[in-house]
Amino acid sequence: MPLINEKKFLTIRPCSFKLAWLNNFTMNKVILITGCSSGFGMLTAARLAARDHTIYATMRNLQKQDALKMELKQRGTKCQILHLDVTDDNSISKVINTI
Repeated sequence: MPLINEKKFLTIRPCSFKLAWLNNFTMNKVILITGCSSGFGMLTAARLAARDHTIYATMRNLQKQDALKMELKQRGTKCQILHLDVTDDNSISKVINTI
């Protein structure tokens, strides 16, 4: 199950739930998703952005963001893409300050 911090801010670890769970979001949320350069993270970010949530899609290597941008463009949506290395305290602080 994803980690819910508050009612309006949600942090998702894409590997921790099935994508069908996304259908339960009805209210717009601010959502931080890690691992968005590929796979479940990328698809989760794109699907939730298409549902008008405010998405902060994070990845360690921003050179891989083109695949996410293409997926977002195909869905006619966008999100904020940020660098995040969850093992680096400075990287975490920068993302928190940005949000």
